[in-house]
Amino acid sequence: MKRIVFLAMLFALVCNVSMAQDKPTKGSFSTEVNFKPFESNGNMFSLEDGYAFKVRYFLNEESALRFKLGFARDAKTNNVDLDLGGYSADQEVSARWGDFSLSFGYERHFNMTKRINFYVGGELGFYRHFASMEGEISLDGAKFDFEFSNMIPDENSLGGIINGLDHELQYLAGMFKDPIEQLGAEPGQAYWGVAANAFAGLDFYVYKGFYIGSELGLNIKSHKTSDREIKYSATDLGSDKIKFNDNTRTTSIKFRIEPAIRLGLTF
Repeated sequence: MKRIVFLAMLFALVCNVSMAQDKPTKGSFSTEVNFKPFESNGNMFSLEDGYAFKVRYFLNEESALRFKLGFARDAKTNNVDLDLGGYSADQEVSARWGDFSLSFGYERHFNMTKRINFYVGGELGFYRHFASMEGEISLDGAKFDFEFSNMIPDENSLGGIINGLDHELQYLAGMFKDPIEQLGAEPGQAYWGVAANAFAGLDFYVYKGFYIGSELGLNIKSHKTSDREIKYSATDLGSDKIKFNDNTRTTSIKFRIEPAIRLGLTF
């Protein structure tokens, strides 16, 4: 019901505005959010790509620079005290993951009508995905540690390490599987990449710098996985580390259209 009321108010505003519209001029800034009125999970508003803040600066009425900065970080820690039939154990597993992106672009604007601007342009950017995890388990004075750099393992990758250990360490390390699942962290590997985007869009200026719009374009992205390192150690059994120097590169080229209405404000 709230969505219907909001859409009705927005439609009425667009249809009934009669005052002159404040289109951007030299020195104007604009920022915007995405609006999905029929989003099933209730998250109708979002930033660019879910986590990036977007700003435009107008050099004049026809030219604008665009800037996007994105940053997201999640961290979870799982602590468990275990009673193993006369043996006591403490374990702690922590995972950290997130994303960073930065891009710059240029837009060429064309004054179509009093309220509508059509624009074309391009942008280049850099993006990075982070992932790491560490764990520690203590069993009656014995301690076993894990540290994963540039990755969050799934059960299979962790199992491969466990199988390579001696019997005592296999027992201790095997206890890590459950807390990994309980963390709710998405298994994966860190990577970094570059992106290029050619785009075209429309801005409809509703009232006093407020606009709605849409955008489509051709997007090219290419990223390379980061080298991974696994360190582990145990009381009285020393320590070791494993390095993975893989050079996996993923490249995608595709047309895209924003799956949302852009709501923006120029000031």
